[in-house]
Order: sequence, then structure tokens, then C-alpha cells
Amino acid sequence: MARFKDELSTVEAAAMRKLFVQLKLLKPFGWSVVQGTRELILRPSDRELGKFSITVSPAQNGLKFCLCFFSRSLNYWDGSTYFDQTEDIANDMLNWALREVRVEQTRCDNNSI
Repeated sequence: MARFKDELSTVEAAAMRKLFVQLKLLKPFGWSVVQGTRELILRPSDRELGKFSITVSPAQNGLKFCLCFFSRSLNYWDGSTYFDQTEDIANDMLNWALREVRVEQTRCDNNSI
């Protein structure tokens, strides 16, 4: 497993760039995707809910992508999942992110009562 401070390999960088382009094309209206040197940041249209961090690491059977959610209401990383490199990875990640945003919206709605 690579450390976060390590630079991406050529293969990892290419996979992240491809995922970045796919997410930019598929993201819902109002969402944003930002490419950093070692991660992608995916933000929902309501920035107050939180953000998602996407990183990549080598694995025995190819690349493994980690998608983590930072909850602003809880002020910590609240949920993560891993994805194998597939053609539908961007769709799968967005579906998981949308589910997490719905959970966070419910949490925020319940806290405001």
C-alpha cells in the first residue's frame, strides 16, 4: 500500500486523470471535482454537507480506489469504501456519494429540529 506522501506512478496518475474526466462528465449539476497532486476532491452542491476524497493505491489485482466522506456536521471522516478499477467506476462512486449525501442531509435535518 502506498503512503499518501508518495508520488503517483505513471499508471496511477493516468487512472486518476481518467477518473477525473469521467467524474466531470457524470457529476450532478452543482457538484464539483478538483484534481490535486495525490487525490481527487468531489464536493456536493451543498458545500455545508462535506466533501469526498478519492485516492488510489496499487493492489495485487490492479489498482484500488478509496472514496472517503468528510462530514462537516460531525467534523470527521465518516465513511469510506473501496472500488476496483472498472469501466463503471465513476458511476459506482457517484452512486455511493449520492447515498452518503442523502444520509448526511437526513442527519442535518434531524439536528435542526
